[in-house]
Order: sequence, then structure tokens, then C-alpha cells
Amino acid sequence: MSIPGCLVKLNEEAVERMMSVLPVGRDNAVTMAKLQSRMGFRRQRTAETARALVKYAIEDHQRLICTGNVGVWEPITVGEVHDYIRSLQVRIMGIEKRVTALNEALIIRAGNLADQEQ
Repeated sequence: MSIPGCLVKLNEEAVERMMSVLPVGRDNAVTMAKLQSRMGFRRQRTAETARALVKYAIEDHQRLICTGNVGVWEPITVGEVHDYIRSLQVRIMGIEKRVTALNEALIIRAGNLADQEQ
């Protein structure tokens, strides 16, 4: 599998390579850029390769990987996984709230916008 901006083919070998350099435990988390550097990939402004590989490893290879403000890491306890899942659920609720507010604002203020479809 390949993704635009990704510097590696997404496959089991790439997942294993990443897992071998991924720190264990939240206290040892590293930034996506640092993970990408550890894997020997060139620097990217938003570390697209590391982000794509983490997403692929979680969604297609059922790997336990957590990400957050502190960085990315392999969880060391079930509690770390549950904390990460809760943080994702809170983010989902925040996004849903923002979508609802924007839809309401659109209904109220639609007349103030230029009527142009692009």
C-alpha cells in the first residue's frame, strides 16, 4: 500500500521495523519526527511517513500504538491503552460539537455568505 507523501511502502516489514524503534511506555514517548528519524527517513514538515505507518499498523495490523501530546509510544499497560481510547473519544465528541455549531451557524448566517458553489 502506498500513500502520497509517504516515504515507505506500507507493509508488514515496515510495521516490524517501526515497532523495533518505537519506545515502550508513555514516559518514553517520542515525537513523530523523532520516530521518523529513528527509522532513517528524511525529515518531513509534518512527518507524513511516520503518521501513515502508525495509522496503518493500528488499523491493518492490530498493533497497540498510542499517540498524544507527548508523542507516540507502544503502551506498556492496559491502562495506557484505555486512557488513549478515552482521549480519542473526547476528541470525537469535540469534533461533533464543532460540526453541530457550524451547521447551526450556517443556518443562521447563510444569507451573509456569497451564494457560490465551487
